[in-house]
Amino acid sequence: MTFWVHAPTTTDANGVDDPRANATAAAAAAAEHSLHAEGVDDVRRISSRWSDKLMLNVTNDFIKALPRDRWLVFANIDEFFYFPCDMQRRIAERKTTFCADMEDRVAQSRRAVELREAPPIDEQFPVRCRIRQSLRSRGQRPITTEKITLFLASPAGRPHRQYKSPHRLFSQYGKLGRCNNTGSFSHYTATTMYVQAIEKKLRNFRWNPTVEMDYRSQLKLLRADAPLC
Repeated sequence: MTFWVHAPTTTDANGVDDPRANATAAAAAAAEHSLHAEGVDDVRRISSRWSDKLMLNVTNDFIKALPRDRWLVFANIDEFFYFPCDMQRRIAERKTTFCADMEDRVAQSRRAVELREAPPIDEQFPVRCRIRQSLRSRGQRPITTEKITLFLASPAGRPHRQYKSPHRLFSQYGKLGRCNNTGSFSHYTATTMYVQAIEKKLRNFRWNPTVEMDYRSQLKLLRADAPLC
């Protein structure tokens, strides 16, 4: 298993100590320690300014270095993929790309709450919702909630697969790349930690207008003193 941790440099462009970067670096070091303690040996630090483009470039370079017969699972820390019991049959039928739909998990209060160390995360957020499916108004293109969950690095000896976006691969709809849906997976974003992450994304990065609108819609919904679903 390989895990990427974002650990920015602790000084700004002028070499001045940056308290916010120091806090992020400290959190990254703590995360790295926890991962090693749980048996994850390959933890890689990334100090460059974070973006979706950087994430895709790092991931695609990693895929290119894999043997052609390797299978890859690429999940964000808040995504808990689920695989049904008939996966061996599907693979035997030469399925090489699998996907599933995001299903938001929220607390019993149906509001954004703090993530605790215990009990298990699925017990803290037992309610199943479809928050993202309701963010855009009628007449707008729906938000993409389907995501690749497992794929073969190089089906039939062809060039290694590459990500086109965080949710899509290049040549995903061809004969060899067509996605085989496995149902849904749990997406744990109804947390105060995620609210802080969105605030940071909006503050520090430039997004295209549609993505920025989606982030702001999520933030408004998560901050509101009303049930999420």
